Amino acid sequence: MCRVQQELWNQYDIAKYLVENSFKFCTLLCLGSILPTVPVLSNFPVIPFCLLGYAFIQKNYKVYKQQCAVLLATPRARAFLLCGGIAWYLARDLLNLDDVLNGLSSPLDIFQHGYYVQFNGEYWGDNDISVVELDLLLGLYICHTGMQITQVTIGAC
Repeated sequence: MCRVQQELWNQYDIAKYLVENSFKFCTLLCLGSILPTVPVLSNFPVIPFCLLGYAFIQKNYKVYKQQCAVLLATPRARAFLLCGGIAWYLARDLLNLDDVLNGLSSPLDIFQHGYYVQFNGEYWGDNDISVVELDLLLGLYICHTGMQITQVTIGAC
């Protein structure tokens, strides 16, 4: 919940205010009463990894920038702006804030990669990103150090 200026009285102005100020929020679309079965896609993004002793070079940064451009070129990239915080900050340079206000990418995309809830017998959804996609935007690498591997869980948007 947040308090907005009184002159922001329509949904468009409120959503614009939220996205311009890095608030996390959802724009839900009614998807109907039957949840379709969608095949699981097999092309998941993978976090890059480095072997013991690897030294980062300028090319790593160039690859990271290309990776971000690919992530932010998808129709559902608006979800990075909806996350708010650091994801919003990194995505706003390559995305137009109006992309959020233009609505969701497609109902099928939401069922494959989205966030949805059931309310009064109908499904409502929005674009979403995975933890791996957020990690890639943040520039995460898995670097082997020769030490025992410990698992760290990072919460998604």
